[in-house]
Amino acid sequence: RAMHRCIREKGYADTSLTDVAVACGMSPSHIRYYFDGKTAILEYYLAEHCRQVIEDIRKIEADDPFEWLELFASYFVGNTKIRRVNLGVMLETFGLSVHHPGLRDIKVRYDADVRAVLTHFFERAGCAPDLTPALAAGIAQALEPGLKHTMVFDDELTPERAKEAFLAGIRKLAGVGKAARRAPKAAAAKAQP
Repeated sequence: RAMHRCIREKGYADTSLTDVAVACGMSPSHIRYYFDGKTAILEYYLAEHCRQVIEDIRKIEADDPFEWLELFASYFVGNTKIRRVNLGVMLETFGLSVHHPGLRDIKVRYDADVRAVLTHFFERAGCAPDLTPALAAGIAQALEPGLKHTMVFDDELTPERAKEAFLAGIRKLAGVGKAARRAPKAAAAKAQP
């Protein structure tokens, strides 16, 4: 939490181990007993954040895949509890993962977990022609950071608007219209005599 506060206030590059220690009411030497520097703290922070997000999205339950999608999008993209400054911290942290192997490994695992969840959705909901569930999931996954990045810098893109844009993109990837709330297979089965 102290690392998060420091990054939020002054960015990772300008945050020192002493800053983190002061923010949590400890001495730098005490912090070093537990962590081998500020990068180790950031790795722990990122791993815990990613673990919690994956745990939360795996708990989302709904029999209908499009009901699940609404709940997923509300949490993952349109979550009004996530403030712009917190999105900025995550963008900065993910950016740092490009050059830090430990952070990169955490981010790669996180991305694989999110893709697996989205692949499962497309396996249940179906895909547009010429897409596989895995390819649709990869494209869907790319929508989320793009929308969140835009929310950091564009006051016009609210969480609600980002959620709707995300849902519109996912529906197109699933090969269904805006009003779809259930899987195409379920709709076709229901329409048969």
